[in-house]
Amino acid sequence: MQFQVPQFLERESKIIGPLTFKQFILIAGGILLLVILYYLLPKSIFIIAVIVVLAGVFALVFGKIDGVPVGEFIINYFEYMFKSKQYVWHKEETSQTFIKIIQTKQKPEKEKMAPIRITPKSKLQEMSRKVEFGIKNIKE
Repeated sequence: MQFQVPQFLERESKIIGPLTFKQFILIAGGILLLVILYYLLPKSIFIIAVIVVLAGVFALVFGKIDGVPVGEFIINYFEYMFKSKQYVWHKEETSQTFIKIIQTKQKPEKEKMAPIRITPKSKLQEMSRKVEFGIKNIKE
């Protein structure tokens, strides 16, 4: 027996007509701002303000940038700009476990070979080996 799996689970429910509650509040806030500006500004400037405010409100309510709502995009932008940025490099643990396995594995006396010599070709390669394997001095 097959069951239908619900789709679009992250969609907000429509409360007021085709609008979600957030969208309705944003539009109502824009209209309230326009009513206040109607009494504060002269008619010629008010008409320009209507165009700007309505464009901004409709961009916030219905606009998306790369699938992210414009309001969330703006919040993420300011969080990124004003939060401290600290980039920390963490050494991978695979190289440490590799060294420990090599150190713990012992071969019989007969099969012991001369240690492998790592000859750095440049200072950069030498430093990368020191960082990667945690070695203080690489013998040549």
